[in-house]
Amino acid sequence: MFAFLTSLSFLYLFSAILIIGYGFLYYRSFIRNGRQRKGFPWVILLITAACFFFLWFSFHAPLRSGSISNLDHHFIRHDGFRVNGNVLLGRTDTAGQRTKAYNHFRISKANGSFQVASDYAEEPFYARENGSSKLLSPAWDAIGHSFSFQADSQSVTLQIKSEKEFFLRINNQPAGYAIKAIKRGSSVWEIFRNDSVLIASGFASNEKIAGGLKQLYLLRDGFSDEQDGGLRFFVSGGLFRFASNAAVDQKIISIDQLGYAARINDGNLIGWGLGFPEKGKNQYLIQNAGADSFRLQNRYPVSYPLTEEPTNAADHHGSYPVLKFLVAASTDIGSLPAVFNEGYLFPAFPGDSTTGFNPVLLSYQKEKAGQPVSLQWSMAGEGRKPFSAAKKNLFLPAKQSGLTWEFSIIDTYNWKLGSFSIPATQWQWIIFGSLFFYFICVFLTGLISPARQLSWVWQVLSAVVIVLLTTRFFLYWRYKSFPPFEGLDLPSVQQLNSFWNFAIIVIATLLLGLIFGSGLLQFLFGRIVRFIKRAAGKSSERLSMESAYHSQRNISNKLQRGLLEKLAGTRLLFWISWIIVLLGGSAVAYFSHFDASVCRHLAIGLVLIYFIFTWLSTGFSPLLVASGKSWWKVDSSRKMHLLISNPARLLLSLSLLMVFSLVDIGFALVFLNFLLFHESFLLINYSIAGLSAGSRNNAGFLGFAGIIFLLLFAVNLLYGPMLFSVLLELPQWLYLLFCFGMALLISYTVGRLLNFTAVKVKIISGSLLLVLFLVAAFFFPKEKIQEKAAMTRYRVDVLSMPAAAAIEKAYANGDGYEPVIRAAQNQWFINTFIDPQHNPGINQTGFRLLPHAPQNRGARYNAQATDLVTSRFLIAEHGRWPALLYVVLLLLPVSLLASFYKLYPDFTNRINPGYAAVSTGFAILNYLLITALLVILAATGRYIFFGQDLPFGSILSKQSILFPALLIIAVILCFRHLPLQQYSNRKKLLPAAVVLGGLLLLLFFVQPQYNRDKDFGVAGLSTGMETYTASRIQPLWDEVDTAVSSRKWPLYRKDQLFVSNLKQLWEAGELKDAPLILQQQLQQYISSAFSQHLDPNRMLFLDLNSGKPELAINENYFHVEAPPHLQQLWRGSVYGDTAYCNISLYHTGDAQSLQYRLSDREGENRMTTINGWQFRFSNKKEQKGVASLLLLNTSDKKLELVIEGKTMLLQPGDSLAMNNPSHYIIRDPAGSDNWLVKLEPDAWMKNYYVNGSRFYHYPAGADFIWARNFAESIAADNTGKEKMNQHVFISLDAVLTDSLSGMIRQMVNEDTARKTGAEYAISIADGNGRIWAIPDYIKGMDRPDPNDKAALRQALSSENGSLSASQLRKRIGNINLMRLNPGPGSTLKPIVFASIASRLGLDWNAFASEGFTEKQEYYGGEKVAPYDFEKNNGRISTVSDYIRYSDNYYHSNLLLLRSYTKQELPSLLLQQFTRERPAAALHWPWFSYKGQDYWLDGFEHWPGYQSGKANFGSDSSFVSTGLQSNFGIHTDRAGRGYDHFQTAYDSALFGRGFQRSGFVLPEYALFDQKGTGMHANKPNEVFMASFRGHVKGSSQVMIPPVKMLDAFGKLVSQNRQFQLTLNPFAGEQAFTGFEMDGGVRYNEYQQLMKEGIFTGMRDALYRGTAAKLGGMLKDGSPYFYYAKTGTTGDDEKKTKSKLFTIIISQKDLTAKAFNFRKNRFVVIYFTSQNGPADQKEGFQAAVIKMLEQSAVFQRYMSGR
Repeated sequence: MFAFLTSLSFLYLFSAILIIGYGFLYYRSFIRNGRQRKGFPWVILLITAACFFFLWFSFHAPLRSGSISNLDHHFIRHDGFRVNGNVLLGRTDTAGQRTKAYNHFRISKANGSFQVASDYAEEPFYARENGSSKLLSPAWDAIGHSFSFQADSQSVTLQIKSEKEFFLRINNQPAGYAIKAIKRGSSVWEIFRNDSVLIASGFASNEKIAGGLKQLYLLRDGFSDEQDGGLRFFVSGGLFRFASNAAVDQKIISIDQLGYAARINDGNLIGWGLGFPEKGKNQYLIQNAGADSFRLQNRYPVSYPLTEEPTNAADHHGSYPVLKFLVAASTDIGSLPAVFNEGYLFPAFPGDSTTGFNPVLLSYQKEKAGQPVSLQWSMAGEGRKPFSAAKKNLFLPAKQSGLTWEFSIIDTYNWKLGSFSIPATQWQWIIFGSLFFYFICVFLTGLISPARQLSWVWQVLSAVVIVLLTTRFFLYWRYKSFPPFEGLDLPSVQQLNSFWNFAIIVIATLLLGLIFGSGLLQFLFGRIVRFIKRAAGKSSERLSMESAYHSQRNISNKLQRGLLEKLAGTRLLFWISWIIVLLGGSAVAYFSHFDASVCRHLAIGLVLIYFIFTWLSTGFSPLLVASGKSWWKVDSSRKMHLLISNPARLLLSLSLLMVFSLVDIGFALVFLNFLLFHESFLLINYSIAGLSAGSRNNAGFLGFAGIIFLLLFAVNLLYGPMLFSVLLELPQWLYLLFCFGMALLISYTVGRLLNFTAVKVKIISGSLLLVLFLVAAFFFPKEKIQEKAAMTRYRVDVLSMPAAAAIEKAYANGDGYEPVIRAAQNQWFINTFIDPQHNPGINQTGFRLLPHAPQNRGARYNAQATDLVTSRFLIAEHGRWPALLYVVLLLLPVSLLASFYKLYPDFTNRINPGYAAVSTGFAILNYLLITALLVILAATGRYIFFGQDLPFGSILSKQSILFPALLIIAVILCFRHLPLQQYSNRKKLLPAAVVLGGLLLLLFFVQPQYNRDKDFGVAGLSTGMETYTASRIQPLWDEVDTAVSSRKWPLYRKDQLFVSNLKQLWEAGELKDAPLILQQQLQQYISSAFSQHLDPNRMLFLDLNSGKPELAINENYFHVEAPPHLQQLWRGSVYGDTAYCNISLYHTGDAQSLQYRLSDREGENRMTTINGWQFRFSNKKEQKGVASLLLLNTSDKKLELVIEGKTMLLQPGDSLAMNNPSHYIIRDPAGSDNWLVKLEPDAWMKNYYVNGSRFYHYPAGADFIWARNFAESIAADNTGKEKMNQHVFISLDAVLTDSLSGMIRQMVNEDTARKTGAEYAISIADGNGRIWAIPDYIKGMDRPDPNDKAALRQALSSENGSLSASQLRKRIGNINLMRLNPGPGSTLKPIVFASIASRLGLDWNAFASEGFTEKQEYYGGEKVAPYDFEKNNGRISTVSDYIRYSDNYYHSNLLLLRSYTKQELPSLLLQQFTRERPAAALHWPWFSYKGQDYWLDGFEHWPGYQSGKANFGSDSSFVSTGLQSNFGIHTDRAGRGYDHFQTAYDSALFGRGFQRSGFVLPEYALFDQKGTGMHANKPNEVFMASFRGHVKGSSQVMIPPVKMLDAFGKLVSQNRQFQLTLNPFAGEQAFTGFEMDGGVRYNEYQQLMKEGIFTGMRDALYRGTAAKLGGMLKDGSPYFYYAKTGTTGDDEKKTKSKLFTIIISQKDLTAKAFNFRKNRFVVIYFTSQNGPADQKEGFQAAVIKMLEQSAVFQRYMSGR
């Protein structure tokens, strides 16, 4: 109820009820005795009091209202810098991407003078003084000169013929010609990028030429608002990255010539970049500060509100403290006390951390609106300090000397208006004073005037207007006091600080006060005159209000009669004047190129003139004047005469409507609806005339016609978009038929106006008009009208169909997507604020301040405060009821006046001389009503959006208050001297009822159908494009990528070949069946450069993150993030093991900060007691084995806690179990201050609220960038209301990861044998599948710190704007998730053997193999490239020895056997192998089985041989089925990208996250023997591509380390359901044994694993390939170890990959009685790539020992 009583809805409702009640009493008194009640002064007094209360309460809202606080209108602003000596600027431009400009501008002061010096710059530097901007960078005259450069072998020349004429020549051949006006500057590329000649030449896609043209500029120098300045060449330093031999008129320019030093004067505005000074943020005002010091004041200072993060916590009804931080580097956030989770980041200059300041902690009170902010600040180790009381400035010294940051606290309740600064008390006095002036004028006029002299129009309108003025003042206050702060551009700043935007409201209020109070002024004037006469001794006659009234009325009547009498005989002059008005207005619009602002003001003037002409023409109606003076005739017996009783008005209306359709389509829509509504309004009133219309039949006809017009109006309201779309799509013959009908109507109307001329003249005139109109229809065909209404058509389309369908329709019509997207985003923006599912507050009452939506999210700030004010500020922040009641207020004059004035002419007696004024007055009121109605409907998505202002409502539109004010004044003048007449009839309320009912229906029961998502996107558009691209375009890329002739080419050369092939297809017309929008994108791809192909911001781009180059459609190309009020961005954090608890304490009194770290391990489980309380882990374990974190009150006093807004008491000696994570307030028993407490586990991502939005901080920084990839990928799935406050817990252990990262980094950097690019990684998982750690490191690679967002963006870019796939993978990927390169080597042997043994029923004790020492040139009887399988270990006859020695010869024979399709072993040996040695020399392969030797001889016996081709990669082979079913290792590509963690926890955790990042999940594991791209009929190629590398575990064996963990986890547990997981709470997994072939017995298989695989892995550690490490692990370990080594590498590059896996088991895996299901184990996988062939056993031993001592290991092994 409190919110309602203080709401805008209540103000409107109270005012409406009061006016209606007063009107009822007024009307009842009038009809009873003809007297008027004099109660209006008290009505206006009550309404004014309500207005004043509403404004005062809004300006000073208490905290309990929940609407605003003092923090909402206080901002912290970075004003600039104070410099002593010099400062280097320009580097901020490079923070985002390296493709952005990079500059060095050193600003210095010495001996009292300023100077800018630069040794390198890619952007021009300007200085502005006295309104003139001078280019200080080196530049060369352009007009009449040429510029040339060499791009490889291509010669490029630009010739400037004149100010607007430019020629481009390449290799002395014409390559482009452009005529373009350059206002401030442009790159040459922008001038020619769409030139057909350049595109056709193919040079547009030349990287060097395109890059050079982008770095060459044509700039204006010496320009001002009055003059353009000269045109000059500016050469960016970036030009020399692409070109050489740069020259002006053949005179060579070197890069050294780009350096310069120039003087700057005190008070200059300096800046750099295109568009100076209108555009760009790099602008400073330089000011002398004494000695060698100066200030650099930001022209566009960055500021942020002091508001808190919106939460769902209980509302605070009193004042309370707010804590925030202030930092200059994102990396500083992690060093702050954890209780500070909100703050501000003002980045220092990138690349130089010394320019930043040390972190600052801020504290201030949240109080009611209008109160100042008392802010205190502190630095680490320092006490609190208050802000400067006078100026509220904060000066923070940078870490380097000579630089100081200047901040200030800005109170936006102090308004800046032009050059004036107006404090809150003054502007409030101005607002209340102007409204009081209006009130007192109206009140006193009503008080001193006789009741019968108070015009009923005057009373109603004066009451309504003060409410509308109050609304306008409120909306202006809302926008001005709580302004947007993000992304303000110059036009927005100018409008925000415009003096006239506020002054116009005040002036209009005072002017309307004078108009409504004119009676008072006349009275006062009479009194003054009488007083002067008395003082002069002259007799004076008493002048009463009544005599003044009659005197004024007589004068007015005489003037009106005189004017009409003078015009009576000048019909021709009247119509000539009207034609001149229309032609003149059309000419103004045409010569202004239909400028929107000019057309808007022109339309306003035309509307005003229209009403004047309507009033004048109605005065000559035969219903009002004698037939000799009338301009036409009305025969009441003729239906058309009754229907068109005023042909002059009809002609005026139709002609103006046609002009509006060309000048301003928005005004045309409003005017059309006004004509329909007003005509129905008049006809219904005409029908009330009954017999005075000549007959009841006439009355019925007029009533029926009125209902028809009213239905047309209602149908237009409900189905306007559909009707408009149908009209625009009319076939040509219907369009001509419509034109013919309009011509007939106009001809008939003109004939009526030529009533007193001869019939022959009428016929000739009508015929001529008909012909002229039809001829005009050919000169203005349907296409012209469609072109003019194009934007409106797009707005109609986005209302009536999905955006994707609208875009396709636009392309089908030959248009582009840009205007459709603008219209759709505009509609989406509206819906985000007025759709109940996004803004439930619209169903409530009361003011709710919503944050501003940035300009790049659907609508610019100025548009939000003008065209969209209804949806953005009225409905969104006050609910739907004010919009409805706003229309009610404008309906009141029409409805209430209808009962007092005769709204119809007398068709028989002609006795209504005041009808011209009455009909014109009502026309104006109806126009105001319809305008407001349509604006509200359009701004809520219920009608075509046409960009009109809400009368009195649009905040930054001056005409939105002046225009309706003029119309209201015109209404008062029309009715001022008309006597009241009682002509009530319920039918008169019918039009008003339709308006109100229609608005109620549309506003509350009809919702827009499209563009209602929280984020904007074009769903469905990419589907058809993706399908076509995948089926028709991608195969072209794949062919280039895999062809023998091009597969080894660099990527850019492959792209060139692909573009050439694509262009041939395009020119041959073979891509015409592609979706139209894809056709455009393909054309752009063909004509653009390679760097643009890699740009993921384009719609069609080359994606390198999918494992192979892939053409991709950017689904987010049209994506726009939701406005801030809808950004339910994830507020949770990513935590590790909750057995750790980090405790952060902060004392609000003395700013003391304490940090503790507890765990459940003895000696680490409690903290120091503070004032009688402490935190500790309990000794009593819960059922799950997890210790509880307790808060103990060890004092003798009650301990008061505040938890989520609720207070609770902890008695002395009691304890309370605490959640981890959580935050609390503990009241300090020793005083009134508080301890702020935050408990949290180790965090991988901590979620902060920085600069008004979410900020993810990663404590591990660049050491573990996976945390960033993970958090970013899952964030979008955690934004719903049920998830947005939830934390995410993962199994990765932060302590273990940090320790391992440090160990790896130290070892790699200290090992001189490891060169730059050497890689090392460790991955660890336990027997429950939980991944504990995946640290990695690449020597010499400077991985970006994800906390430095700018550096991260830069790291993701290359010189061409995008990294290659391999670079990107290594820079932000994780080695443990990437496929091993070139493979896992021999560490895969146990997995391969286990998969084969599960399918091949072999007596393994009877199988033996022996190697060879010299390279062989034949395999299976066929000539192949020389090969060997490395070390010959002699005869290997047991599985354990095969694993122990890691024998490749034994392994190669296993792979050979397993490559055959599944079949009985005897049949396989008999059919494919020979028992006779094929030759005397060594013949390979051969093996022994059950005492018999077998050889493979002949290509026809190779695996999968058929029709002359061999196939080692059959899906039904022994190994394929085993790997796939038991280990989840794929044997075919099948379009996969990543392997997903399969548990339910992980599925819920990731959601759709895997679709958003390629660096979160492991790349899919692939054992590929299919030999993609080989010739299967050539033995050598088959051997090389499908077998040789697989023996060594390299080549097409592409498995990431994490997948090796998974495989060994399955092997050790013998559980197919074993799955790796990030679930920190995962327990023992469900068991499903390995899938066996029918010939393999399960118990024998398990025994084989124990005796063969695990015994071999044990022996490998102690007596085999890892014996050195085994010797380091023997001493006293309570665990069992099993290991396997692996080696792969590039012999030519002399780099090796050393792989190693070790299993730490609680039980002996080789024991006969061992049960695989009852064991705890940990698997570690070591990866060393691009390094020496050194296992680094000492390091591995240290890692293993450290792991065994870790808390996570001991907790797991002990069963906790």
